[in-house]
Amino acid sequence: MSSAKLEELRKLIDSVDDRLIELLNERIGLVKDILAAKNEAEIGNALDSTREEQILERLQKQNKGLIKSEEIKKIFFQIFSVCRNRQQQRKICVFGEESGWVEDAALARFNKKDLIRNAENIDDFMAEIIGGNLGFACITPQFQLDRRAILENLLSGKFAVIEEFDFQPQFSLVSNRTKDLSEVSELCVTNELLQLLRDFFVSMSFDAKINICRSDSEALENLQSINPIAAILPSRLIENIEDNFIVIEKNITSELLSPVKFMTFASEPAKVSGEKLKATVLCAVNGENEKLWEILAVLNAFNLKLFDIQTVDFMDKPWKKLIAIEFSAPDNHEIFDHILNELQKKTILVRVCGVYPEING
Repeated sequence: MSSAKLEELRKLIDSVDDRLIELLNERIGLVKDILAAKNEAEIGNALDSTREEQILERLQKQNKGLIKSEEIKKIFFQIFSVCRNRQQQRKICVFGEESGWVEDAALARFNKKDLIRNAENIDDFMAEIIGGNLGFACITPQFQLDRRAILENLLSGKFAVIEEFDFQPQFSLVSNRTKDLSEVSELCVTNELLQLLRDFFVSMSFDAKINICRSDSEALENLQSINPIAAILPSRLIENIEDNFIVIEKNITSELLSPVKFMTFASEPAKVSGEKLKATVLCAVNGENEKLWEILAVLNAFNLKLFDIQTVDFMDKPWKKLIAIEFSAPDNHEIFDHILNELQKKTILVRVCGVYPEING
């Protein structure tokens, strides 16, 4: 291919890119018009859970070109995310290490760094949500930071789950002075990453002291030592400082990291309707294992799809255990209420934490 032909093709691509930008701006403009129409009709920012699914289904059927259906879904998820943010410019309070992998997930979900801030503690996190902003955190077993406190606040109804987001974090092993792990005398890592990457640490064959740090920032600061030490950090965190350290291994993975589930919280439940809904429900029980099977039997009796189930011990409460369940929620309110009544018969307390679209990123 001649250089002239190559340049011609590149100009055509530039022209297509220009049109894409123009069309995306036009779409965002229409989203703003929808927001104005909702405000005029006093509808509010209620999420139509079926709209995005309908768009994806229509586009995938219409597609006759080279792009794959799964690629359409990934591209339009990002477009949907940007457009949702235009409709609802609330700040996002992230509960996790600042500039760490939790913030990576928030950036991937919301695409708006200037809207994201980090909460230093559960009280700060709670205050932001009650004040009208969104909360973003992980309460699965992979992430233990005040998980109990978040669950207790969900149980008390102080805030609700309005969506889920799956994120694949990436980490890098870096050193201040050496590429040879045998020369490293100390490895810095947060307790969360130590749990997440447990199988990675088991596979490592070197003799070094493991220093548990309070945060990714502390691990980064420890790399200033004159001794040859290493640290495991979120890959995004080292992108701008890679020249200052030696990257020993990039994109560290773990079977425990597939996937990591995050939740977005708000002071009020989402107003949703339609098919493909998911519910998160907390059940307080007295600790008997039989209760878990009774809860599962209720879901099975209604032919509900079970997405996830977790149990957390609370020995200092009148109830001894919380069972968090995620299952497909019927659109029929009477049936849903009947399910909740049946769950209530098997437990001490039942709380619906949220009903939201069953859409994955």
